[in-house]
Amino acid sequence: MPEPTTPDESALEDAYNDVLRKIGRNLVCFQMAEQILKEIAKLIGTTISMDNAAESLANEQKRVAKMTLGSLSTRFTDIYLLGKEPNPPATPERLGKGGMILTVSIENDPETLAKRRESLEFLVNERNWLVHHLLDGFDRDCLQACREMAERLDLQREAILPEIEELRSDYLNIHESRRMLRAQIIKPENRARFLAHLNS
Repeated sequence: MPEPTTPDESALEDAYNDVLRKIGRNLVCFQMAEQILKEIAKLIGTTISMDNAAESLANEQKRVAKMTLGSLSTRFTDIYLLGKEPNPPATPERLGKGGMILTVSIENDPETLAKRRESLEFLVNERNWLVHHLLDGFDRDCLQACREMAERLDLQREAILPEIEELRSDYLNIHESRRMLRAQIIKPENRARFLAHLNS
């Protein structure tokens, strides 16, 4: 029969299991943020070659699917917050005849822009800490260390949840903007001008 655990051993095991549970919970939060940024990336800076629109759109979406959280954050900041051209740039070779670039950006005052950039940088740094550096100096056999780590993970979650909600709001706003643009393009009078521009 296994030897019974002492109260101290039981408390340590419970504390360590709590750390593991909170690591998993926070990883899910970061995955949510990454997924939202991927959906946003598909909407805010799309380069389409009209020579083969379906293929170029599919390639763009595949490229976005492979992007890291850091790359997605940079894309979001550059295109949506700063209004820069998508990277890689839309060269004539990429656009083809009648190609187009679909971008969505927002105007921000300097203070709001600085806060958004800071919060996105914080999101990426916290995710990197969780994935790459959490074990640095962490003593899983120390009850106090486990309790402090669990508290650190709680604070991390509390800090990143508002940014996830902000990104979700961004996505809904961008999606609505694209819907309104599409509604304008398909109007007969606008569609004729749009097609004439593509064929010019």
